[in-house]
Amino acid sequence: MNDKIKRLECEPSLHAGLLVHITRASIGVPSGTMGLIIKASRTGYNGRAPGNHIDIYDVQILGSGRTVRRMSRDLEVIQ
Repeated sequence: MNDKIKRLECEPSLHAGLLVHITRASIGVPSGTMGLIIKASRTGYNGRAPGNHIDIYDVQILGSGRTVRRMSRDLEVIQ
C-alpha cells in the first residue's frame, strides 16, 4: 500500500496547462464547463496520517477569464 501512495504522489495526473471539464456544478459554474488548469497546489499534512493531502487546482474558465479552485475529483481531462 505504501508503494501505491508513493506512486500517486510522484505521478500526478493533473497539472498546469491541461484543458479540463468541471464535473461538479457550483454557483455561476455549471457542470460541463471547460477550463484551463493554471496552477496546482497540494495541502500539507492534515493531522490524520502521513501522506494524507489534497490536491487543489486553480482553473481559468474559458470565455470569461474567471478563476475557480477545484479538487481533482471535480475535474476531468479533455483528450
